[in-house]
This record gives sequence, C-alpha cells and structure tokens, in this order.
Amino acid sequence: MRIAWFTPFSRSSEVAAFSVAVAERLAAAGDDVTLWFPHDLLDPRGTTLPTVAFSPDLLPMQDLSEDVLPVYNIGSEPGLYGAVLAASRRVPGVVILHGASATQAWCDASPAPAFAACHDALREWYGEAVAEHAVHLAQVTPGHVLAPQFVVDHPLMAAAVQGARAVVVHARHQLDALQGQWGGFWAHIPYAVAPLPVPTRPPDVAGGRTRLLMLIRAHEVPLVQGVVTALAAAGVADRVELRVAGPLAGSSLEGRRLRWLLEDTGMQPAVRCHGDVAGAELAAMVRDADIHIHPRRPETDGMSPALLRALATARPVVAPYYGAAREVPDDAVARVDWDDPDGLARTLAELVDDAARRERIGAAGAAWAATHTFDAYATRIREVMGFVAQHPLAPALADRVGDHLRWLGAGDEQRMLVVVGNELERLSVPPELTADEAS
Repeated sequence: MRIAWFTPFSRSSEVAAFSVAVAERLAAAGDDVTLWFPHDLLDPRGTTLPTVAFSPDLLPMQDLSEDVLPVYNIGSEPGLYGAVLAASRRVPGVVILHGASATQAWCDASPAPAFAACHDALREWYGEAVAEHAVHLAQVTPGHVLAPQFVVDHPLMAAAVQGARAVVVHARHQLDALQGQWGGFWAHIPYAVAPLPVPTRPPDVAGGRTRLLMLIRAHEVPLVQGVVTALAAAGVADRVELRVAGPLAGSSLEGRRLRWLLEDTGMQPAVRCHGDVAGAELAAMVRDADIHIHPRRPETDGMSPALLRALATARPVVAPYYGAAREVPDDAVARVDWDDPDGLARTLAELVDDAARRERIGAAGAAWAATHTFDAYATRIREVMGFVAQHPLAPALADRVGDHLRWLGAGDEQRMLVVVGNELERLSVPPELTADEAS
C-alpha cells in the first residue's frame, strides 16, 4: 500500500514522535510510506523514510496519485496543524484525531487572518453568539489563545474531519465530541507511547516520605490546591512529598493563592514546585514517583501520553472518571472526583498508608499500558487503511449527504431524511467492522 503520512515535525510535539514511530513500522511491514510535513516545521528526527515538504498553498499534487492513500495526523496544539488540516480538505483521506478538541488545530488564535477562519467556522457550527464570544476571549486572554474550557465546549471536531474518508480516534470522549456530527466510518484504536523503564526497586525517598507527582498545565493550578487541601485533611502531610511540575508562576493569582494555602495548612515542607521540566529530569521524576496524580481538567487531549507513561511505571495513578482516564479499567487506577474533597482525601490517605494497594493498582495499570504498543497500533491502522482503499467512496458518503441535507435546512423534525441518513450510514460500513470498531 502507498501511504502519504502527514504529520508535524516539531520536537515539541508528542504527535510527531508518535506518528513517525508508527509510519516506520508500517514501512518495515512492507508499505510504501512517505512522510509529509509542513515546510516550516522541518525536523526529520533521524528517520530514514522519504519526506516531502508542503504548505497549504503548495501541495505537490503529482505525488498524490489515485493509488496513494493520505493519512492526516491532526492534534489540538495551536500553530502545528493548520497546514495538515488544509491539506486534508484538498485531498480526502484518513484523519487521525489526537485531541478532544480541534478548535485550536483549526487555527492559531493570534494571527488575524487565521482567527477570521476560526470565527467563520465557529459561526457555521455553533452560531453567531459563540463566534463573537470567541472574539472576546481571544482579545482578553494572554497570548490570544482560546481558553481550554471554551475549546472543549466548542470543539469543532466535525469541521476538522469534514469530507474525510475515515476517522480514527484514541478515546471515547473524542467520539462524544463528534456525536451527531459525523456519520462516516470511524475506528477506535488504542494510542501508543514509548514507555519509560519500569522501576526495578522502590525509589529512594527522603526522610521516608512517599513521593506524589503532578504534571500540570497552567490552568490546572486549582487542582494542585485541591490536592494540597486533601493531603492536609488526611493527616499525612508529614509523610508525603508532593512534587508539582509545570508552568506554575508564583507571581500569578493562582500561584499566590497556592503559596497562601501552603502557609495556612503548614504544608510548605511537603510541597516542591519544579516549574517546567523536560528530558532526563522529567523522566527521572516520573520513574521516582510512588503515586502519580493525573490532573487533566478540562481534558483537551485524546489519549494522554503522560497518563500512559505513568501507568507503565507500575505505580498507582490517581485519575478522574472522564477524558483519557476513562479508557483505563477501574482496577488499574485510583478513581477520584475532583469536586469531592473528602473522597479525594480518603483515596490519597489509603494509597499512602497501604503499600499493598499501591502495588496492586500499579501492576494492573502497567499490564494495561503494556498492550499499547506501536506494533499493535500499526496493525490496526493498516486494517483501517485497507478498508478505505477497498471502499473509496462509501465511508464518507453518509457524512457528505448529511452535510448537504444540513445546508439545505434539514432538521431532526424531518424524520424521513433522518431515516435515509441512518440507512446510508449503515450501508457505508461492512458488518464485520461495526461491532466496537465503527459506527
């Protein structure tokens, strides 16, 4: 099979590392794979695969003949995916969605021309009021980046996959974001990461303290405050060391609130804030943690590489019931509700006090994470590409008909049109691929 594998080539992109690893395994299995990357994101990462540089205005169509199947890796980080998204609109293919929102993949909110496109898309899919609200948010938000909760509430996922021949997701909450807006073929394939080495002995802990690790994003500082409060309430402050890695500015309002909270609860000796860490330092922190706390809220990822790497260490992971953590079996994580401080305190106290429980949950999590390999992913994505290659029109038929019906003003009250759309959707997917794999 001849494959044009579209991906960003940025060293800061997890998607780039993932997509190159999968493409190399497809090539090793005999497929003819060419890596396509935006011309301004050149970073070949030492791959031996042939590459093609492109831009939205310069797409070498002569290299995309009818026997070449395009595969587009689209994530949610601003600035990295605009060119890939534009190419997917010109030459339909398989779209791999890496985020639970495509709003910021649609455009970076900073450049005026790009944001105009985003505004038009928001107005088309969600109405004038939402589009104008986005304009206001972009004007008042530092860096002119749309707030995480806004992009979760208005994900533009269907706009990103419009016209695709098939869609691949890595987690069920991505399907929730597509609910009612995508009628073509989709496949749910477990994500893969290169795991960190599993610790062979308990980590050294200073003063006998149990190490807890939180890897946060800027908007997740309130969750750190919740964990600090829970640890203080649980009465384990003198037996734990909470390490927080991520953009935590002490001069910010949330940073000051955290500092005041540490003073009020007497938790200063138990909390260490490391700021942004990467590379060997981050790997060492992940390996040395006794307990991982996965704080994504709201969840904008598809499947979280950080969550998979934490699970692979065979240490217990504290995680909520939603988002990427929803994929993990209940016996392989310690479930919490961030809005239940008493329950959070109980869960953390039980994990700190019960080494056997930590080992049991950690082992189950590591066993589950071990099934998420690049070889397994390459096998599954090859099945999807094979189906699409054999059915060049059927997978996208229902979605395109649905788009045209919507543009013509069809609504849910027009039941006959809904029935016709459902039948087209049913006929577009072969029965052997529908159970748990496609809809």
